Amino acid sequence: MMGEVFKKYKENFSKFIIYFILAIIIHVITSSITTDVMLKLQLGYNVDITDILNFKMIIIILINIYLSAYLLLITKKIIKGEIIEQKDIFPEALHYFPRLLGVALMYGAITFFVFYIGIIAMYVNSALFILFVILFLLWMIFAIFLSPTSQYLVYNDEKIGGSIKSGFKLGKKYFFKILGLIGILALILIIKDSLTKTEYDIAIVITYSIVFQLFHAYFCLYISNMCKEEEEAEIS
Repeated sequence: MMGEVFKKYKENFSKFIIYFILAIIIHVITSSITTDVMLKLQLGYNVDITDILNFKMIIIILINIYLSAYLLLITKKIIKGEIIEQKDIFPEALHYFPRLLGVALMYGAITFFVFYIGIIAMYVNSALFILFVILFLLWMIFAIFLSPTSQYLVYNDEKIGGSIKSGFKLGKKYFFKILGLIGILALILIIKDSLTKTEYDIAIVITYSIVFQLFHAYFCLYISNMCKEEEEAEIS
């Protein structure tokens, strides 16, 4: 299946160009903001939630969710063999934006809860910290199970509830394949973080963003293909 998806990726590579450009620009802007926050922490300055989640970052998060809708819509059309008109993709992506925002808020709320427990645990005792580690590992497994949710939502134009249920089923079925692909994305992130640990290097950030987005587009196309196979299996 990976070879078949990669062939489609190569044949339709030009359809992703606009997404790549926009996603890389947004990532460079986001990296400069987060680097400033990390520098403040290293220098011993107090950093509160407004330094991280300010108006500018909220706008960037909303743009990222819209870009996700745009990317997932392109992968859906490629897998379904539909004609892709860029002038139609942008307004069509807005159709999925509210639901993808809802999914993102759900992920964000659960992630915040898990890390909030971790912060409390670090200041209380080691037993609670072990609980945090267990919760974190469970959340990672849960997140992999749910990783096809957004793609399933766009591919089938499904509601949030149905997408979570079906996405979870798909994630459980293809758990190890998805884990392998997510592992590669995580490795790319780890390499980038190790290279920019001491200072902000725009060349490294751009290079990382290009590599990440190239693989991320393939990952989304791969999940779309899973949705198609699952759909065909249900029909047969």
